[in-house]
Amino acid sequence: MTSVHPINRLPPELLAELFIHCLSTTGFSRARTFDAPMNVSSVCSSWHEIAISTPQLWSSIYRGHFDRDPHFAAILEQWVPRSGSYGFSFSIQKLYHQNWEGTMDLKAALHVLAKYSERWVVMDVLTEPWSFSILTSVIPHKTPALRRIRISNYDTDHPCHFDLFNTSTPLNHLTHLSITAHMSFPTGRPLPNLRNLCMYTVDTVDIMGCLSQCPGIEELVIRFDDWSYQSVPVVDIYLPHLRTFKMILDSNADEELDVNVVQLLENLRVPCLKTFFINIEREPGDGPIWTGLQSFLRRLNNTVESLEMWTCMSTLLEFENCLELLPGLKYLAFPYALIEDEVAPELFSRSRSSALCPQLNTLGIVKRHPYAINPLLSALHSRLVETADAVGQASDPPGDFTVVVWEDAAQFVRQYADLFPRINFQDSEDWISRRRHDLYTDVGEHVWDIC
Repeated sequence: MTSVHPINRLPPELLAELFIHCLSTTGFSRARTFDAPMNVSSVCSSWHEIAISTPQLWSSIYRGHFDRDPHFAAILEQWVPRSGSYGFSFSIQKLYHQNWEGTMDLKAALHVLAKYSERWVVMDVLTEPWSFSILTSVIPHKTPALRRIRISNYDTDHPCHFDLFNTSTPLNHLTHLSITAHMSFPTGRPLPNLRNLCMYTVDTVDIMGCLSQCPGIEELVIRFDDWSYQSVPVVDIYLPHLRTFKMILDSNADEELDVNVVQLLENLRVPCLKTFFINIEREPGDGPIWTGLQSFLRRLNNTVESLEMWTCMSTLLEFENCLELLPGLKYLAFPYALIEDEVAPELFSRSRSSALCPQLNTLGIVKRHPYAINPLLSALHSRLVETADAVGQASDPPGDFTVVVWEDAAQFVRQYADLFPRINFQDSEDWISRRRHDLYTDVGEHVWDIC
């Protein structure tokens, strides 16, 4: 009966395509009997032959924090060769502080991965420092197809050395690089096709060295940190294609780090920057960082159209000084605290509206539910009415302006739609999904995200 079942009449290539659609949508398969490809390859001998002859089914694997399989290395020995010419991607997530007795099993598995490094397409690793040396020892000279690298290690006591810019065998296909580790990079040949760069807990001097080798990047995320406290050299870094820049500076950073950050900003030349995310946990006037930031904005030559600030610059002067440098701004997001302190309502009052952000059409309120939003909406609506009157528009056309709230937008529509007919309300999830093509791409939905 089985042999005449309708599904057995399908040609092998169609069955293979159906098997591919069974793969996880996360991008990585798991070596579990109830997940593809292991489940479909275990149904019968004919399906098994079709499955093991379909390279895409075996083109990735994921190993999670709590996965304990002493035979993982043996699984890889069978799994990886089946990927054939399709290439192989892997994600290994093993935190150093977790108590797992399978350290030797993980080491054996990593050596198997290194043996097949010429197939690597995506490398995603969160694990202990000792494991990095096994994997990075084959980069770049044995990884010609590598396109994405993500390395995460929060053990800051063990710095790592990564020969990423090796002059003899450049990573010409690498487009995405994300480093969360205390890691240094010797100089060498630039990476011409790198487009997305994320660097967390990397020394500021090493960030400088890395940026100088990545002239084609379009999206950049930096969480500033210093381990060596070397002074950042004064040298121009020209990034002509950079359009998105997200920077984070923690509150526990000292003034010496501030000085290095300011110098790095002074070094950057970014003539095409469109989107700027800022998360600097500093009070206004605390250190040189705000002065350096304003100097950076002043040199952008009016290119920025979107500014998202996850920072409480709690004085009207500091906030206004930044906005005056961005006349082409169309989207602005700022913390709820600026509404609480009545900074934002004052900023968008009639008396200030004519010269400040004349192209602004979307305002975002981040971090908390804006209960006291009424004064801000009143100021915005008055500004919209004043502008409409100046050009002779109808008194109340709908949808002139959008306010993005980090909560359910429906409650704001119910409460304020009749009072402020020119203002639309949109919740953050909807806003992010609509702008994933430009504001929230591979470098993360929010300023602290890596991927």
